[in-house]
Amino acid sequence: MEITPTYWKYSSLDIYIFENNFFKISESGFWKLTKEQEIKASSKIENIYLDTSYFTLIPNELASHIPLEEKKRFISDEKMNLNYLEDKISKYQTMIFWGIDKEILSAIKKKLIKG
Repeated sequence: MEITPTYWKYSSLDIYIFENNFFKISESGFWKLTKEQEIKASSKIENIYLDTSYFTLIPNELASHIPLEEKKRFISDEKMNLNYLEDKISKYQTMIFWGIDKEILSAIKKKLIKG
C-alpha cells in the first residue's frame, strides 16, 4: 500500500490571523501583512486560520461541572478582553474552550463573514 502525503495548500482566498494581525497570500505565494481596513466584506474568502494561545481541551466528563470563570482561568489568570467560545469534539469526548480577542472577533464578523 502506498501512502501519498497531503500538503497544506495556501490560497489567495485564505486569511490568516496571527498575534492580532491579518495576513493574506501575495501574488508570489508568501504571507503578506494586510491591514484590516483592506479586507472588504465583499472579498471572497475560503478559509480563516486563527492562531491563538488562548485555548484548552477539557474532557466532557469535567466540562459540565466546571464554572465558566474557572474555564477562563485555564486559559489565562489575567483579566483579558476576550470572547470565550466552546465546542464539543465528540470523536475525542472532549470540549475545546478558547478565547478570542473581542476586536478580532468583531472584525471577522464585520469584514470576513458575509451575513
